[in-house]
Amino acid sequence: MIHFPATNDAPLALDARQDVLATAVWVPGRATWVLKDPVTLEQHELPEAEYLLLKSLGNRTSLRDLQRAYQRQFAPKTIEVGELQNYLGRLHRAGLLVSRSRGQGSALAERAGEDRARRLRWSWTELLAIRLRGWNPDRALDALLPWVRPLLSPAFLTLAMLLVLAALGLLISHSEQFVARLPALSTLTAPSNWLWLAAVVAVVKLLHELAHALVAKHMGGEVHEMGILLLVFVPTLYCDVTDIWSLASKWRRMAVSAAGMAMELVLASVATFVWWFTEPGLVNMLALNTMVVASVGTLLVNANPLMRYDGYYLLSDLSEAPNLWQRSRDALHQRLTPLFFRRAKRTVREPFWLACYGALSKVYLTLVLLSIFWMVMLAFQPLGLGVIAYALGGMMLAGVVAPPVQQLSATLKNPLRRRDFRPAVSLLVLLIVGLAAAGLWRLPIADRVQCQARVVPAGGAAVVTTMAGRLEMALPPGTEVTAGEVIARLQSFDIERNAAILAGELQVAKLRVEQLEKLRARDQQSSRQLPTSRAALADAKRRVAEIERERERLVLRAPRDGMLLPPAKKPMEEESVTLTSWSGSPLESENRGAWIDAGTTIATVGDHDTREVALAIDEADIERVALGQRVLVQLHAVGSEPLVGTIGDIARVGSEGDADDPNGLAAWLPQDIATTTRYEARVVLDHAVDLQIDSGGRAKIEVGGTTVGQWIKRQVRDTFRLP
Repeated sequence: MIHFPATNDAPLALDARQDVLATAVWVPGRATWVLKDPVTLEQHELPEAEYLLLKSLGNRTSLRDLQRAYQRQFAPKTIEVGELQNYLGRLHRAGLLVSRSRGQGSALAERAGEDRARRLRWSWTELLAIRLRGWNPDRALDALLPWVRPLLSPAFLTLAMLLVLAALGLLISHSEQFVARLPALSTLTAPSNWLWLAAVVAVVKLLHELAHALVAKHMGGEVHEMGILLLVFVPTLYCDVTDIWSLASKWRRMAVSAAGMAMELVLASVATFVWWFTEPGLVNMLALNTMVVASVGTLLVNANPLMRYDGYYLLSDLSEAPNLWQRSRDALHQRLTPLFFRRAKRTVREPFWLACYGALSKVYLTLVLLSIFWMVMLAFQPLGLGVIAYALGGMMLAGVVAPPVQQLSATLKNPLRRRDFRPAVSLLVLLIVGLAAAGLWRLPIADRVQCQARVVPAGGAAVVTTMAGRLEMALPPGTEVTAGEVIARLQSFDIERNAAILAGELQVAKLRVEQLEKLRARDQQSSRQLPTSRAALADAKRRVAEIERERERLVLRAPRDGMLLPPAKKPMEEESVTLTSWSGSPLESENRGAWIDAGTTIATVGDHDTREVALAIDEADIERVALGQRVLVQLHAVGSEPLVGTIGDIARVGSEGDADDPNGLAAWLPQDIATTTRYEARVVLDHAVDLQIDSGGRAKIEVGGTTVGQWIKRQVRDTFRLP
């Protein structure tokens, strides 16, 4: 590009805005200047060299003057006039410069309209994180801070740390019991828990953001905006604490960034003790939700430096790398651009670790979005809302793909960049990437089937109700019974009422037939009515026989000789709408008179002295399971050492209450999968172990080897129910 001397020496019609606030933030060997726009409240980070050029702008400053000022301050470094023009253009677009030229008002209005149109055009890609316009909470925080300041004292912070350590110690010392008491993931994501889970998320995030805001005020910063954020359509709070970049001490900035996580860890610790020492119920479930949200959410999301949350800002301050997110992507772009273009723009070369961070953060963000989509699919599909899940997945995918596609399109539309494009080298790079992806797709990995495991009596047969009723009697567990012996009896008022009505109708029909038979010799009309009455009598007998068979189904008998063993215990219901709900085992005396639904496993009859491990295998996995395959079983009641055995028997079972489920396999599965067709496999253990009946756990069946590609295809097929 040719720059004419007259143009380069002419005074620039640009001035730096005098109302912009500038603060120096020192990093090793240099200073970064944080500029705050008092109108838009936006912040801009400038290296020392760029800030020098900004402050050098004056009434008679030319491009040549800026070039000389730069070379005097940073000799022997030099800068081209073209770079200065690009730099001034960026500052003008950021609103840090004002022009004295005519027609700037219409130009600025046009640029603002373009920005609004662009934000509106791409706003649909942010539907999972909708930020509503907030308010200025500065006065409210000033009023609240004196009340909260004692909680920020060293003494209270020490007590909070001891509380977190105590909760961690409880978790470590009782790890086996913790694992045994934790419900399945399907229980936490069940629709019945959605409202409570959303309420817990809202409250936890409210306290999280308040902690950020109050600590920022305590450290001398300002909070100009706080509002509502719809995070995956759950209302939470957000607060803008970007003003902490004006704090000179990085440790103060890190304290503000860590405040939200510290608050959540304290909440998780309190919830841990509440959950551990309370019985199953509403309080116990709320404590569990709080414990999971405030601990897992903090460690996997907020503390993760690969996402732009608290952990990211902590890493940015600790490494003294302001604007880490954008700089890491610029560093990655610097490393990749020479692979596709002959000449790259001259910029300050960023450290290699920044490029690695940029690549890792992009990959991790993609994995997080896929995980969110996966969970939404698992939650929505059972409700028949798969279309909504697909729509959300499409929006998330578009949000990831659209920005790089838009950037690539803009680059290729530039004639100068198209001229520098290296098609042969680009094709070679894409070929190498494709071969690497193909190699990864065919990479062999161990293939395992994971499933539920439970200790059952050898040869045990479950006694399952086929009709609903109130439990009238039941033998106590441990009773020796013989085949056909009555072990429990249900009562149904509807069946008893219908039986009484039908008995009366049968008696009336009998008397009617007897009377007509006596009168038919003398009365011709009685003779003609007799066939109809006999048919009515036969129908009454048939209905009485049917009701008697139904009454017999209320009587539960032992299917074989053996000992009566209780089934898996049912937890206490959170909300009981009747006084006849039950928990524990139906054989317990406290459950007499309770309403028992059809399909409930009352007991198991088997050999108490011989026990084995039963596995519940999903129908989609059964084709990969065969006799003799190795199995690792981890039972909650045994300890950390897994049990080792082989598959000894495989049989198809139905859903809970199905006649094809003689051993009651579905009774101890999570409710969301107990209604699907499954298979039961019995494990032959390598070594005899004293096992506790009904103790549960997880099992891994080693079904051979597979490839990464086959594993991905199987997961996609199972999730989206593809053929």
